[in-house]
Amino acid sequence: MATTMISPAGSLPALDHYVGNISAKDVDSPEPTERAEFVSTIGDCTPETFVDRVRENARRQGKSGLKHEAYHVILSQTHEEADPRDERAGHRQHVMSTALIKKKFPGHMAKLITQRDNGKWIEVDGERVWQPGKWHTHCIVANVSSLEAVLELDDGTERRYKAGRAIDGAMKDINAIRHGPGGTDELIREHFGYDNAAYVEACRKASAGRGDRATTRDMADRRDHGYSSHDDVRVRLREARALATSWDDYTARLEADAVWTRVTGKSGVSYAWIGEDGVEHAASPRSRKGRDGLGGDFTMASVKEQAALNAERIARGETLEAPERTPVPAPVAPDDRPRPVYLTPDGRPPWEREVDEYAERVQKSGGTVEQRARARIDLALIDGWITDRDHLVAAAPDHGIEVDGRSDEPLIALDTSDGRIVFEAGHLGDDYTGDRLDRRIKSRGKDRADDHDDRGSGSTAGRDEGQRPADVERIDGAAVAALSAANLRRAAERRAKLDDRGSQHIDHSVGDTEGRRLDEPADRAGREGGQRGQLGRGAGGQGDRGRGQADSATPLRDRAVERESKRTGDGGDRERG
Repeated sequence: MATTMISPAGSLPALDHYVGNISAKDVDSPEPTERAEFVSTIGDCTPETFVDRVRENARRQGKSGLKHEAYHVILSQTHEEADPRDERAGHRQHVMSTALIKKKFPGHMAKLITQRDNGKWIEVDGERVWQPGKWHTHCIVANVSSLEAVLELDDGTERRYKAGRAIDGAMKDINAIRHGPGGTDELIREHFGYDNAAYVEACRKASAGRGDRATTRDMADRRDHGYSSHDDVRVRLREARALATSWDDYTARLEADAVWTRVTGKSGVSYAWIGEDGVEHAASPRSRKGRDGLGGDFTMASVKEQAALNAERIARGETLEAPERTPVPAPVAPDDRPRPVYLTPDGRPPWEREVDEYAERVQKSGGTVEQRARARIDLALIDGWITDRDHLVAAAPDHGIEVDGRSDEPLIALDTSDGRIVFEAGHLGDDYTGDRLDRRIKSRGKDRADDHDDRGSGSTAGRDEGQRPADVERIDGAAVAALSAANLRRAAERRAKLDDRGSQHIDHSVGDTEGRRLDEPADRAGREGGQRGQLGRGAGGQGDRGRGQADSATPLRDRAVERESKRTGDGGDRERG
């Protein structure tokens, strides 16, 4: 369930540092991790200048003496709502959190950092499997506003604020943030498509039914952390206590780890956090009223004493180290854990339906770029003139695609409405690597030869020809026939151009141009000579943009077209080369 919490920020610089600027928090993860995976700001600031701009604005508004420079809002979701292995899930949460802060804290600068909690090892069918922590977003909101703003209240009325006003009770009301206009519940329905209030209630009932509070006996029997929510928070408290150099430093570290401290009286303290199941938890260091405490090490007095020792060690040049976490696998979450119910016609998440709709639009428009490239290469390979890689390179433009590379892995170029796209042939799949293309060309040539031998007038194939259905082979033949007609037409045009050019340059021989046309760009000649140049680039560095092969500077194809033209004049059957 999407849970939102708010508290005053103890130390703005420390919180900003611990939340987003230090190294990745999940040191036990066998997978690459990032401390801050999505970062953005609201207002006239950047992630780097946020703290300075908040303080500068407070001075300009005459509010430098306020007790709190900022407030800290955290929004988190369970694994069932936001897949911890899906970065898009984290981005969706970041976008929704940004909308929440804009609506509930209008006119205030803010910095948002979306990341994953510490993960843990779980045991699945007797094997240890790493499970990343849940997605959550830290929102650090400046206490003093920098712009005039209007806040919509629960009763539908509006409250207007001048620039320089501090966050008041109406803005930091947790019930309004969660359930009011523009609050968490409303935005969850808008961005994620499910009823968050109903899901929160279902999670609470399920958690209460299981009873996840650890007893003293439980703690005595355990050496690892993560079996219960109390175990998990002790890990965070212990780490903060081992590294903090003051009480404020301690609370800032805990805030960055999504644990809130509440001081009561002079030295009383309690802790609040959100469990893995999305349920809010609270506990004190000492046991009271039958409830187990978190331990005497986490009283204010004990923490301050340890912080003073830590400061002395640092002054002596020593390095502080966090306690090592015991990587013992924890049990898998129960199968009956509630899941969000999406309020869509088919009960699926909105983003999955959007992906399907996008895929449908792509297919209607002709398919993906990769699908188009595969189809055009497949059509080119049907062409009987293509008997090796050289012929494929020369003939590919006839089929709306370019192939560059007479050996090894070729490059493919395809013109689209968004411009030319170039990629390695292997990107299209195993059937389109250089080696596989060569084998497919050779195999088709063998098939054509075998088919020719089998089609004598008295052969079985010849007698059955008229009885065959209109299958792929017959369709391919039609495609080749169409190409033949087009090539015959271009051959006549080519012949006329060659005759005209011969009369203009009769004093030149082939050796004058090193085997290329006189008006041929040098880079094109280099490619035809076996040198790999820029794909699809001609004079002036401009792309060919799918020009006709008759206009391309391709000696191999020119000679083939000349021969074709001569054979056409003799009334012979069309064969390209």
